[in-house]
Amino acid sequence: MNPKDIAVEALKKVAIDSIVAKLPFFAMPIINPIFAYIVGLVIQSLVDQIDVGVYDIMTTCKVNQQVDNFTQAKKDYDAAPDEAKRKALEDAANKLIKLGV
Repeated sequence: MNPKDIAVEALKKVAIDSIVAKLPFFAMPIINPIFAYIVGLVIQSLVDQIDVGVYDIMTTCKVNQQVDNFTQAKKDYDAAPDEAKRKALEDAANKLIKLGV
């Protein structure tokens, strides 16, 4: 099992136990498997959405950092052009290009 599946199972168990404690109706043998299946689908969907959201946030942070690095390198080069600063500007531009910006 991968970490995401482990998280889904743990959250599913906690959610089912909490709901059944407050609404014992969902513990009935006929209703419980259907209820557990629906809770599992909802939890899986939430975990998938969180996973996508975290990936998006991480990507945005990485792009923003590279843009900031490029902007600073450009300012440094414009203030006093020399070979080292031109190289730093080229490196920052190449990193942005690798990100597809």
